[in-house]
Amino acid sequence: MSAYNQSAFGMTDCKVSSEETIRENYFWAISGPPVSNGRFPPFDWRTYNGPVVPRVGIVDRSDFEWQRIDIDI
Repeated sequence: MSAYNQSAFGMTDCKVSSEETIRENYFWAISGPPVSNGRFPPFDWRTYNGPVVPRVGIVDRSDFEWQRIDIDI
């Protein structure tokens, strides 16, 4: 999406599991709009020039790493 055609919408998180991760009691998660392995820059409100959107408590830049989430059963 170009800087001239921005809009505040899209995915906010992703969770990935497999037979192996379920068997070993964990999964992977990430928060924020996708960056598709560098194809898209991380979303940054400081460079967003679309319509005003309320965003109380949301960080300026969504650039998070995948996190391993261990499940206590």
